[in-house]
Amino acid sequence: MTKEIIIEKIDVYHGRVPTNLRFSSGVVREFPFTFIKIKSDSFTGYGETLGSSGPYKTVARGLIGKDAARLESLLPEDLLKKENNGIREVFSICLYDLVSKVHRMPLCILLGGKRRDKVPLMPCIFSENSSEAGEKALAFVKEGYRYLKVKIMGEVECDSEIIISIRKKVGQEIYLQADANCGYKDFNKAREAIDRFKKLGLDVIEDPLLGSLEEYRALRTDGGVKIMIDVSARTLRDVGNVLLNGAADIINQHPCQQGGLERAKMVHAAATATDIPTMIGGTGFLGVGTAAFQTLSSVIGLDFPCGEICGIIDHGFPKKIVKKQYYVRDGEAEIPDEPGLGIEIDEESLESLVEEHFFEGEE
Repeated sequence: MTKEIIIEKIDVYHGRVPTNLRFSSGVVREFPFTFIKIKSDSFTGYGETLGSSGPYKTVARGLIGKDAARLESLLPEDLLKKENNGIREVFSICLYDLVSKVHRMPLCILLGGKRRDKVPLMPCIFSENSSEAGEKALAFVKEGYRYLKVKIMGEVECDSEIIISIRKKVGQEIYLQADANCGYKDFNKAREAIDRFKKLGLDVIEDPLLGSLEEYRALRTDGGVKIMIDVSARTLRDVGNVLLNGAADIINQHPCQQGGLERAKMVHAAATATDIPTMIGGTGFLGVGTAAFQTLSSVIGLDFPCGEICGIIDHGFPKKIVKKQYYVRDGEAEIPDEPGLGIEIDEESLESLVEEHFFEGEE
């Protein structure tokens, strides 16, 4: 690809989307988000991330007049810091979408080639109690989903009831993953919980413990519940430490936390070189990030489902900002062959959520 794709204008939109979700760390009432458009000639690339603070204006200004075909190499080195992962992510998605549109190819080709046409999806269950968790799990299974994730609270009895309720409703054949968001603060309690969860039919537990990598290594047992790490694997250095310490059975690539689509591929390559699989997890997006990470999941993370299914489906969001999501049948997203992300923006829906809009470049 030798054609220059000169960036002429960048629009940045910040907003908030209301929700009401319970995590082990507390209740979240809203998510800040950032949506970006990068324009070159008649083409526009789209990107989305969670969060709205940071040097968006500075980064956007620095990209005007540059060749988008350089992709993530255009981004400043300061964005390699962990706290800037989300900013790097949104510009990465935009650039990849724009460049693949200009060359009239689906995004998956630019990412290295689609390895599966349909990606199984894994909705996330947020609940107030075990009964509600079971009912939500059953509803998803009736819609065709075969993989489920549930948020747990870091309390052995409460979490056990949640898993029991889900298994009673959906049986043992459905893949079940629990995410504690580091809710267990004591190693022995985490060990006790994981041992019990195995007997109850849990397949994978994500970020069970607020602890060291050495403690995570000690949580891993042959034939036990698989240990997935997310929070401690959000930079390449962190991933290297996880691998060197043997601290995980699986690495969850958390959307908007890896620092770009190129970085996600690098994490996957490093992990799988040591026989540790990766999964493309879920964040709760407004549709743009959903498309990006479902597409990425058609290229890497092939041993697992994709956890990103759009916040309107499993995060309680009131709306999305794309006109249509990828078609889902029997719990699987069909990855399109249209140029770029293959989505259209619902400008009216976007406008209703936006609190701030600015641009760099020519109007």
